[in-house]
Amino acid sequence: MKQSSFPKRTKAKVYATSEERSSARVNKVAESLVVYTPARRQTSHARRIAGILASNEVWRFAAQNDLTAHLETAVRLAKECFKKIDRFAFSYDIDPEIENESWINLHARIKGSFEELLQQDAAYTRAMVRTLPLDKQSLIRFFSSVECKG
Repeated sequence: MKQSSFPKRTKAKVYATSEERSSARVNKVAESLVVYTPARRQTSHARRIAGILASNEVWRFAAQNDLTAHLETAVRLAKECFKKIDRFAFSYDIDPEIENESWINLHARIKGSFEELLQQDAAYTRAMVRTLPLDKQSLIRFFSSVECKG
């Protein structure tokens, strides 16, 4: 007779009944379990410069170019030079035509008569040129939405 290539069958393994298993566990201490907790996402708090919300792009550019104090100065000067100014915001812009040319815009809403706003804008420009270092002046730009009275 030809021998089979299959292994011989062994006797079925006898498992303990539930009563036997529970009685064996009576004096055992529970084994420690590894607890996996999901890693918490690091939430960054809203960053502000001169009390104005700054996006990550604005914050990164300001930090790389050491502009934080100069942005605070720009906001302070705007508040001093324009009588009616509000709705401040920052944005980060990149020039699409000139390589490595980027800056931060300071946006604000200003109100007043045409003559007043012209004088206030000239005063703001003079104050910025007088106050900011020359190498930082091109990195901060002021944009205003104007509400003229007559």
